[in-house]
Amino acid sequence: MDEDGRGRLRPEGGEADGRDADAEAQKTALQPTVANARARAGGRDGAGEGSPPRPEDGLVARAGAGAARAGALLAAHRLAALLTGAAIALLVVVGTLLSPVMEGTPDATRVRADALAHTPVPTHDGGPWNHDGVLIATDAQLREKSTEASGGISARTTVTYSDGSVEASWDAILLYQRSDGSWELESIDVPQAASWRPTSGPDQQKLLASLEALLTRAEARLDSRGDDGEESLANLYRDCEASVTNDELDVAARLDKMTVRCSKQEGFASRNCDLSLTLRFVTASGVWELTDVSVSDGAKELGYEPLKGSWSGSFRTQSSSGHKCLSGRDAGLRLSIDEVAASGDTTMIAGTLDGVAHFHPEPERDSTGCDGDSALESLAFTGTLQDGSDGLVFDCETADDVRGSVSLRLEFGNAQNPSAATATLVSTHDYQDSFLLVPYQRTARYEDEFVLRKV
Repeated sequence: MDEDGRGRLRPEGGEADGRDADAEAQKTALQPTVANARARAGGRDGAGEGSPPRPEDGLVARAGAGAARAGALLAAHRLAALLTGAAIALLVVVGTLLSPVMEGTPDATRVRADALAHTPVPTHDGGPWNHDGVLIATDAQLREKSTEASGGISARTTVTYSDGSVEASWDAILLYQRSDGSWELESIDVPQAASWRPTSGPDQQKLLASLEALLTRAEARLDSRGDDGEESLANLYRDCEASVTNDELDVAARLDKMTVRCSKQEGFASRNCDLSLTLRFVTASGVWELTDVSVSDGAKELGYEPLKGSWSGSFRTQSSSGHKCLSGRDAGLRLSIDEVAASGDTTMIAGTLDGVAHFHPEPERDSTGCDGDSALESLAFTGTLQDGSDGLVFDCETADDVRGSVSLRLEFGNAQNPSAATATLVSTHDYQDSFLLVPYQRTARYEDEFVLRKV
């Protein structure tokens, strides 16, 4: 074994060569590993240009991005938690600040009393058909209460008023301010108009008092309107009797339908008509408005209904073809007119009578009674109105009788006395008489006149 130049032992000959070869091989094998390690170190420290990408580099990059996202999410959660906490703290602060303001504010009883006492009353023009009355606050309901920016309290309240026939309601805003430790009513504001509703129908007496205007309005619905010389409804029914015969009120529909009966008697005749009225209630103004007026058929025609009924006759005088038979003076006359009918230009009546008929010859002298006087009981008659007569004159006929005939003439009113009423009961009797022993037929005629009165 030789020593090398450093005084170390060195193998001799081939032995030395073999060891040197082994060492060189190990050195060669280690070079790639060292190079790779340096390359990785260079990649972290800044590898030189031209270095090829490696798979492990992508893994490292993705791991870095994930870490960044996780950090951002954590930061967002921290911010949300911070904001939530701040909001809760703010609510607590606001609640704490407001608690002493809302505590002890005017309650519903106080607000109701203030609203009833101090809220202004709606202005109401009742119109021509409403009942007269004074609006009075009858109820107040608290709807909501809130805090104003000024620190005051506002209370929205619905106030109701009534005058007995209509109701009105509107919202009032009551503002309270704190003064010397107590809440004081500072102002009342009414932001909207009142709403109205009816509790009863129109005033009937006001409608009746305006009858002439109602008749004039109804005239416009007729074919003959008084402009052709014909009397108008207003003239024909001036000073007539009028009454409400039907009144149908629908509060929910705010509608009233009314019938007014008009009657006017002229002597023993009369006119009658029905006015149909429709009125609607206006919720914006609280007023009943007349929307329609119509009149029944035949409103201008003269009728004779006043003739119907019972009449009593007091004997006044008798006209006869000879001496008088006055049995009718004690018997009197009773009439019952049961029907009055008009057809075109013809007017007829029908009824019954009770009295005395004279079915006998003329007496030799005036007498209080004669053989042949016959009592009439419920004798039926029919009569026809005569044209051109002064007043109403009916010539009436009865059933035939073998003993003679009975007729009746009724007169109601005349130019001298419009209220006069008379009846003339006429009896005739045919009998045989003789003159110088020559027989001939005679007719005895008796006209008993009675003054009539309605009973």
